[in-house]
Amino acid sequence: MTTVFQVTVHVHPRDVARFLEASEPTIEKMKRESELMYFEMYQVHDSPGTITWIEKWYAKSQAHALPDATLQ
Repeated sequence: MTTVFQVTVHVHPRDVARFLEASEPTIEKMKRESELMYFEMYQVHDSPGTITWIEKWYAKSQAHALPDATLQ
């Protein structure tokens, strides 16, 4: 079973570099997790303060999986 998260955050365009720098240690740690199957982060070109990332995780058991839902 897999779980996919799509996360979108909105930061002031002047704070994008600071946000990415602050996020880097957490992202690097997450990328080392064996259950992480896929990770992609991108910045929307026509909305520079909009940053989206997608995470796909392998759940070893149902206990680690979330029910189907959309969180906003």
